[in-house]
Amino acid sequence: MNLFAPDLKAETKGEELWERVRAQYPAQEPLLNLNNAAVSPPTIAVQEATIDAYRFISRNPDYNMWSNLDAALPGIKRDLAELIDCTPDEIALNRNSSEGLSAAIFGIPLTKGDQVLISNWDYPSVRAGWLQRHHRDGIEVVNCAFDIMDSDEDIIDAYVEAMTPRTCVLQLTHMYHWNGRVLPIERLCRIARERNIITIVDGAQTFAQMPVSFRQLDCDFFITSLHKWLGAPVGNGMLIVNRRQIDRTWPLLAPFDQPQ
Repeated sequence: MNLFAPDLKAETKGEELWERVRAQYPAQEPLLNLNNAAVSPPTIAVQEATIDAYRFISRNPDYNMWSNLDAALPGIKRDLAELIDCTPDEIALNRNSSEGLSAAIFGIPLTKGDQVLISNWDYPSVRAGWLQRHHRDGIEVVNCAFDIMDSDEDIIDAYVEAMTPRTCVLQLTHMYHWNGRVLPIERLCRIARERNIITIVDGAQTFAQMPVSFRQLDCDFFITSLHKWLGAPVGNGMLIVNRRQIDRTWPLLAPFDQPQ
């Protein structure tokens, strides 16, 4: 018996397993989708459930949408909260990460001269949002300079060296879409918390791709897209706002039942 020969039986089982997995997804034609970082194809079951829900709404929109489908939202939030280690009341569902990030960027109360730290590697719409606040509100936006392949210690030093008494917000990307680099978010959030700096974590590329605990990160805002690595239908995102920030954050859209 050759101990170094491949186990063909085990290999066959592995191929059969992947064939079964492949059968759960619609065929990717004429191109093979390799960019799950943008949008993952949902399974056939998810695709059919989405179509069925649309047909269900169309049969009686006013009633079925609000009285039936919307009634499932609390349960969905409970399931998501269990996955990411937060409470359901800290979750807001929206369309994507850019929308959730905009809720934080434009919802945090800041005044002229307040400082926000970003990096050249943050997602373009994130940078554009903060630059818009700079032009509208006089917020000072500071770029933290470091190379995307620098060590964790060098990146932490770059953020710390940029902090001043006027620094109010630290914008962070959990995993860069450019190359998959993961930042030492937990350590950066701890440093920011010690200085009373609000933290926003763009987790578009981490939730459902790797274990993430909102409580362990202890950031103020965590944003992700559910149609990426979770495989939800296109147009699903999640914003998590730490309880300590909920009451002081302006909503991006005014709620229907706004108190007088």
